[in-house]
Amino acid sequence: MIVEGKEAIRRRLLRLRRSMDEEKRLKLSREIKRNLFDLPEYRSAEVVMFYMAHDKEVETREMIAESLKNKRILLPKVDIKEGKIVPVEIKNLDDVEKGAFGIYEPRGREEYSGKIDMVIVPGIAFDLRGYRIGYGKGFYDRFLKKVSSLKVGLAFDFQVVDRIIEDVNDVPVDIVITERRIIRC
Repeated sequence: MIVEGKEAIRRRLLRLRRSMDEEKRLKLSREIKRNLFDLPEYRSAEVVMFYMAHDKEVETREMIAESLKNKRILLPKVDIKEGKIVPVEIKNLDDVEKGAFGIYEPRGREEYSGKIDMVIVPGIAFDLRGYRIGYGKGFYDRFLKKVSSLKVGLAFDFQVVDRIIEDVNDVPVDIVITERRIIRC
């Protein structure tokens, strides 16, 4: 079996994701939201860190809006100088603005230092063991190394591949949720 390299997987799946019809992306994102919200670990979580979708990722805005009703919600703020993600709490979706890389992030600057029950992780690809391919800058891997939270990747089913050749710095997620399945890694 030939295992595709990270760069080839990244290019192929970004092309596929970017070619998705917007209506279909939103429909599949709602199915992924339903699978996430049905997860016992999500229902019992009090503090959840989401990401703000960009570049045709699984849409999270609706998930965040609903979660704000009964959970504390954090979003990542990218500190480019330090090369890291800082979790910042938001109270509503008006608390965001375009930040690093054109991605919406919290307006606030105060780093959340309490326990995070669940971190929702974006990715271009995930494998069945929970390893992921992002944009290659390592921000999430550095962040995930430091937290003991349950790590949950959201992806469209076509973004799940058999195997990603992991690097020493890669941090796998515990669960991958797609519109079709929940993969416990």
